[in-house]
Amino acid sequence: MEQAVAHVRPGSPACKASLSFIFLLDCGNPARIRSNQEQILSSLEGVARGYYDIPRNQRVEFRKQPTPLLSELSDCYVQRIKKQFLSNRPSILVELHPIRFSDLLIVNAETATPSVGTFQIESIAEISDLGVLVLHLFLSPGLNATPDACIACKDPDNLIATVDIQVTATQPVRLHGAYSISDIARFLAISLLAAWYDDRRRTKTILDSIGTTSLKDIYAATVKAFCSESDPFPECDVFPTIDLEIDIPKAGLATYCKESDRVLRALITDDLNWSRKSDAIVQSVIPDSSFASRDTLAWYVYHMGSVKLYSSDFETPLLHSKMLTHFELGIVLAMKFHLHRIMFRSQSAQTSKWTPKQVAAFRRREVEILQAHYNLDIACKDTTADRIKRFMSILNVDHAYSIVESRLNHMRDELTTRYQEKMSSIQILLTVVFGAFGAARIAYALATRISDHPNNMAMIWWELARTTGWTLVIVLLLLAIIQYIQRTK
Repeated sequence: MEQAVAHVRPGSPACKASLSFIFLLDCGNPARIRSNQEQILSSLEGVARGYYDIPRNQRVEFRKQPTPLLSELSDCYVQRIKKQFLSNRPSILVELHPIRFSDLLIVNAETATPSVGTFQIESIAEISDLGVLVLHLFLSPGLNATPDACIACKDPDNLIATVDIQVTATQPVRLHGAYSISDIARFLAISLLAAWYDDRRRTKTILDSIGTTSLKDIYAATVKAFCSESDPFPECDVFPTIDLEIDIPKAGLATYCKESDRVLRALITDDLNWSRKSDAIVQSVIPDSSFASRDTLAWYVYHMGSVKLYSSDFETPLLHSKMLTHFELGIVLAMKFHLHRIMFRSQSAQTSKWTPKQVAAFRRREVEILQAHYNLDIACKDTTADRIKRFMSILNVDHAYSIVESRLNHMRDELTTRYQEKMSSIQILLTVVFGAFGAARIAYALATRISDHPNNMAMIWWELARTTGWTLVIVLLLLAIIQYIQRTK
C-alpha cells in the first residue's frame, strides 16, 4: 500500500503513526446475550468475518475468512483474564468485514489536508452483558508524520473518507459517500446491532433511512428500538490510541520522549494551548516512567487518549501490542461508559416517573452488575493487573464509581422517603375514615341505648366505653398492620 504523507519536521527521526479508536456505545438489552446463542450468532454472517464466544472458548470463521484481530483479542482474554471470571462473563467478540477506500481528508480548524493512498479500516466489536458495545477500529497503513502532525488526526470527526460499504444486516445496506470515521463507526454499530437483534420489522425503517438521515440520529433510534430501558444512552464515547514507530534505538527512546513531552501530552489531552504549558503541568501527564513494561517502548495514557512509542529494537509484532492496548483500555473504558450511563439514566426525566417497584428493580440490577464487573482481581498476569488498576485511577473510573454508588444510595433513600410519604397519607386517610366510622358507631350505639333505657345511665356509660374500646382496637390493629408492611418493604 502507498503510504499517506503528512509533514515531517526537518532533522527529526523518521516516524510512522498508526491511528486507532475505541468507540463505546449502548447496545440495548443486555439480556440478549444470554438468549439463544446459535440463532443470534448465525445472523452475524452478513456483517462479520467471524466471532469468538468467550464463555464457550469457541471461535467461528464465516466462509473460512482470516480473522487476525479476532485471534489477537481472544488470545488476550484467554491468556490474561482468570478463567473463573470469563466463565461468568458472557461476551461475544465479532470481527467485522474490512472497509477499503482511497484518500483520506484530515480536517482541522485551519486547513483540510488530503492524504493520498489506499486505506483500510479493520474493526472488531465486543458485546457483553454490561449492555455496552466496545468497537475497536484500526486505520491502516500508518501515516509518515511527526507526532505534532498527528494532533489533528486524533479526533475521528476530523478524518473524512469517501467510502462505498455494502453489508447485509437483515437486509442489504449500503453507505456511499464522504463520511467521518465517527460516522463510519456508527454505521458499523447500526449494522451489527440490526444483525444481532435480527428483527426485520423493527430494523427495516431504521436501515432504509441510511443515506437520508444523519447516522448519529439513526444510531440513537437503533438503540432506542432495541433497549429495554425507557431512556437509552443516546451517544457514543470515543478514545483515540496512537502508535508511533520511531527510527531510534531503545537507548535514545527516553531522551526522545523527554524532548517531545509537550507534543505527547497534546496527543492524550484536548489542550489547544499545549505548547504554552509549564514544565510541571507537562510532567504531571508525561512523567519519567510510563505504563510500558519494557524499555523498548514507552506508553502514556490520559483522559483523552493513549500514545505508544516504539523504538527500532521493539521485539513484538506491532499488531499484538496494539491489541493489548485496546484490550486493557477497553475493559476500563467499558466500565467508565457503563457508570456514565447509570448516571444518565438515574438523573433523566423518565426516572422521576418510575414507580417504587421500578426504582428498586433498577437499583438491584445495577448493584448486581457493579459487584460482578468492577472487580480488580480479574487479571491473571501481573502487568495487566497493575495497569488496569492504574488506568481506573487515571481515567477517573474510581471517582465515577463513587458517584454512582452515592446516586444509587440516594435513589434508595428517595424510594424510602416516597414510600413513607405514601404510607403517611394512607395512615391519615384510614385514621379519618375509621375515626368517622367509630364516631358514627358510638353515636348510633348511644342513641339506641338511650331510647331503650332512658333512665339507666350505667348501661349507657357501659355501651359508650365498649363501643369506643372496640373502635380503638380496630384502628390500632390497622395502624400496626400498615407499620409492619412499611418496615418490610
